[in-house]
Amino acid sequence: MPATKNSTPLWPSRPAFYLATVGAAVGLGSIWRLPYQVGSSGGSAFVFTVACLLIAPRLLAAEFMIGRHSRLSPPDAAGAMALKSGK
Repeated sequence: MPATKNSTPLWPSRPAFYLATVGAAVGLGSIWRLPYQVGSSGGSAFVFTVACLLIAPRLLAAEFMIGRHSRLSPPDAAGAMALKSGK
């Protein structure tokens, strides 16, 4: 997001703002709903195993790479990587 003269971030367009808001709402709804559905169906052990074996190692490796590359704190590292990639 570009910043204005008073450094207030702006969205590039109104549809971008709406899509980001809807995406956050749908994503957060799924995150809140999944544990309940899985727990009530009896499949929590399977989902936990999949998360631990498939998802977590990749996220951890990505966090390590970003941290080692930027040598900054986590919030600053994410910002530095976004600036470096031109986003």
